[in-house]
Amino acid sequence: MLAQAQAQAQVRHHAEVHAGVQTGVQAGVQAHTKGGNWNRELALVGIDANADADADASASASASASASAEANANTGVGVGAGAETGTGGGIRSGLARPGRFLQGLLALLSCLAMPVPAATAFSLQHQGVEYDVYRLDPGEEQGLRFYWKRPDGSPYASLQALRQELAARGERLTFAVNGGIYSRDLAPLGLYVEDGATLVPLNRGRGGGNFFLKPNGVFYVTTQGAGVAQTDDYRPTAPVRYAVQSGPMLVIDGALHPRFIPGYESRYVRNGVGVDRAGRVLFAISDGETNFHDFGTLFRDRLDCPNALYLDGQISQMYLPPLNHYAFWAWRPLVAIIALTQPAEPASVP
Repeated sequence: MLAQAQAQAQVRHHAEVHAGVQTGVQAGVQAHTKGGNWNRELALVGIDANADADADASASASASASASAEANANTGVGVGAGAETGTGGGIRSGLARPGRFLQGLLALLSCLAMPVPAATAFSLQHQGVEYDVYRLDPGEEQGLRFYWKRPDGSPYASLQALRQELAARGERLTFAVNGGIYSRDLAPLGLYVEDGATLVPLNRGRGGGNFFLKPNGVFYVTTQGAGVAQTDDYRPTAPVRYAVQSGPMLVIDGALHPRFIPGYESRYVRNGVGVDRAGRVLFAISDGETNFHDFGTLFRDRLDCPNALYLDGQISQMYLPPLNHYAFWAWRPLVAIIALTQPAEPASVP
């Protein structure tokens, strides 16, 4: 009888621990289930992830809205209605049962002890569209690599092909995104620098399409940091390691591109890159269709980037496993690819 009573008590204990984790986490995460997003942990420990309303789309957005957006971006917390509902519900439910909440918290803290990359991946809502963002800490931009062709001259053409070939060389792809607009012969349409070598020169010409919606610009990485500049202002003062030209500019010295129209109906999945006022590189991709105006205000008002550049649309892809981006297929080939890699983990020996 004593053994049976002990067994029943142990079952009840395990059930209570499980309930504590479920109560404190599930409600807070259910509305935002991107794997690896730290909203889950923030919701559990009670950090307020609620966001102010989306920043005003006009150039005269209030300073308080910008400050709120900056605070949310800097913590890596997903913001918007989805995050507000999820974290609020999780916190209230967890704190209503303090014993279970603390048990769940202890279980979670053991997971947080595991090492994670310094770069931050997070999602946020802006103007009714969800965006996934990857922000590098200062200095991490030196790990960026640009890829176009294999050593035999053939293009990689997709994120998965690059991932597989890196794996064969003992490297692991941790992040990748298509970079820049290309011509019909599958070459970058403007400046392209890879590993210090200029493979395509700067394009100052005129033409049709997004690339030539002036001003366009350049995203570049030097030995001293990264930057985004208008094509006419591109005069790096340090050796350029990598660079890609694209267009249009999304944000220019804190102002939106002059051709952007609020509410414009041309909406596509889009991706871009910016450098914030702290010198951090941010890549963003929309999960749904967006126009240039809204995409520009994302970088200006929510990500605090005084300069940002459009990379491409429709074919935009991102490889970012913490937010469930795997880019298993590409319905059109990619040309320039911007990526971060790490040495592959050695296989375990049984």
